[in-house]
Amino acid sequence: MRKLVAGLWVLAIAFGAIGAADGRVMCNKRSGVVVIRPTACKAKEQALDLSQLGAVGPTGPAGPLPATLPSGKTLTGAFGMRGDAAAGSEAVEDGISFQFPLASSPTVHVIAPSDTPPAECPGTSLAPAAMPGQLCIFFGFDSGNISTFSFYSAADGGSSIFTHGAVPYIRAAAAGYYESSGTWAVTAP
Repeated sequence: MRKLVAGLWVLAIAFGAIGAADGRVMCNKRSGVVVIRPTACKAKEQALDLSQLGAVGPTGPAGPLPATLPSGKTLTGAFGMRGDAAAGSEAVEDGISFQFPLASSPTVHVIAPSDTPPAECPGTSLAPAAMPGQLCIFFGFDSGNISTFSFYSAADGGSSIFTHGAVPYIRAAAAGYYESSGTWAVTAP
């Protein structure tokens, strides 16, 4: 029986990869043999319900993806950057890209590793969180050779448009290795 269930499971996975989208069906013959048919089972066969085997996962949300992140919904992510500075003031950067753009730019907050987050950023680098209309960039680690934690707009290179993401950066305090990483959270206004 275990071999039969294991065989059906493998067959169901293979079927999912090759057939369901083009109308094929899995049919159980009276003899117990399982076959794949182009469109329908024959008269003495019974269609298999793949959900009974656990081979069909839950359905996702209906309809198209949203054009912008719905109000009050939060996105999170991580970033990391490092360099080997020839002299102080050298900078490295990373990109933060929102999976769904925002309808309007959030207010950006940078929280250095030793800073206490403001009320608008009630999270931490381990559990990033942001209040509505806020982008909170939590630097969770740094190598110690860093003079600046900052950001700019990926859209305009300045400090005004953050509907699609931001670019955090660090600046070396002196020559040598420098590194920082962290997390971010943005909540749509």
